Amino acid sequence: MLGRVMAGFRVIAYGAFPLGAVLGGLIATTVGLRAAFFAGAGIIAALLLYLIPTTRHHSLDPELNPKTA
Repeated sequence: MLGRVMAGFRVIAYGAFPLGAVLGGLIATTVGLRAAFFAGAGIIAALLLYLIPTTRHHSLDPELNPKTA
């Protein structure tokens, strides 16, 4: 199962690398290199804010987690 999960992760990650390179190159040539770094930092910050709620630990036991019971 871990192999399948990692294969799916690689497909998404390796597909996003060229898109990020093209987007970063376009931003760097039109606005400047510093703007490309700020855009990348902004995307990472937005993803971090989006993923923070998913890091809470949820129990798999329905008796311990009343929301799923």
